[in-house]
Amino acid sequence: MMYTVVRHFTDLLDNNHKYTEGDVYPRDGYTPSEARIYELSTAANKQRTILIKPISEAETAAEVAAKDTAEDVPDTDVGETEEESDAENESEPVAEAEIENEEAEDKPRRRRKRDE
Repeated sequence: MMYTVVRHFTDLLDNNHKYTEGDVYPRDGYTPSEARIYELSTAANKQRTILIKPISEAETAAEVAAKDTAEDVPDTDVGETEEESDAENESEPVAEAEIENEEAEDKPRRRRKRDE
């Protein structure tokens, strides 16, 4: 059975192999013991948190197929034009803090009179 990593960890029993969130556990070429899988899939480990969760065979096949398809298709999105970007920026609301800062910049600063 395969698992997905839900929290990054270093597998001390696998030559300090580092796993990050979203990785598949175990990596190719490594077969962990049932006890090790139990440790990582429960809070019975040094981090005291669940590090991996099982992936069903159907999900695994679908993920592999999706990944293969995504790698084969070139990225054709060249981004938005300058006009599209300007149109989007005009429709976005301006934060109140920005408005207050602009108003403050427009006003001349007043000096306090010191008591002599």
